[in-house]
Amino acid sequence: MIRLELQYLYEIGRLGSSPNQIIEYLTNQANLRICQKDFSLIIQQAMQITWTHDVFDRLIVANAMVNENVLLSKDHKILENYTHARW
Repeated sequence: MIRLELQYLYEIGRLGSSPNQIIEYLTNQANLRICQKDFSLIIQQAMQITWTHDVFDRLIVANAMVNENVLLSKDHKILENYTHARW
């Protein structure tokens, strides 16, 4: 989902680098790993999120919520609503 949202942001000009460039950089610099969680669990969790109707945000936060993972985001709504969100 992150890769898809990054692609969307790249296409509308909000990012200057492609998703592959960003993910490669983060993999090398921050030991980023691609999630292997069961997508149906993520969907179930996303259906419980009511503070946003943005599908990308719901899925991204739900993915982190499944195991209470830290989520890096500068999105104020996410930071206000997900306890483990950091920027």
